[in-house]
Amino acid sequence: MASVDCTDPDAVWLCRRAHIRAFPSMLIYMYGSTSTRYIYNGPRKTEHLLQFLDLFFRRLEPDADFAEEVNVNNNRLGLPLPVRVNEENLEGIDFKKHRPSTTLQTGAVEGCEISGSISVNRVPGVLVFTARSDDVSFNSQAIDISHIVNHFSFGQVRRTENLFAGASGAALAVPSNRYPLDQKLYTIESENVTVEHFLN
Repeated sequence: MASVDCTDPDAVWLCRRAHIRAFPSMLIYMYGSTSTRYIYNGPRKTEHLLQFLDLFFRRLEPDADFAEEVNVNNNRLGLPLPVRVNEENLEGIDFKKHRPSTTLQTGAVEGCEISGSISVNRVPGVLVFTARSDDVSFNSQAIDISHIVNHFSFGQVRRTENLFAGASGAALAVPSNRYPLDQKLYTIESENVTVEHFLN
């Protein structure tokens, strides 16, 4: 069993390669291969993580004795220790250390898409988007907030209304001055950046 601190600059490449997006995360690799893995997707709470491990271990070792499942040190539920692993499962596993690739995978990674509408009074105000969850925690320094604004406006957009300046069939349509944020890419190359857009 190994643990990795994804906030450590030396470990960021590993967490990106493993597609770890929330903390804590748990990945179980089988038979020495990084292609065969199980990813925990439940609530990020201790009791749920332990329950997942317990059920997973029971599946691997159906003949193990689980009658004594209380750790006398802290009276919490857990796996009996010491635990013997089925030796047959270890045959054929390559335990040699393999060096990770020194080239970082750059480029776009999975993100999120926000769409919808809200009803607000016609007074100056603020609309804020932030990454937040009750079940997971995020490393705010590792969040890339580069984004594209496809369309952002106030009021209803009529179907017949042209969102672009110029002819409707123009190959190189330019966003209308009425919608100045539309079709713009905002690339953020620094850490700990907050982006503000203003629309009159």
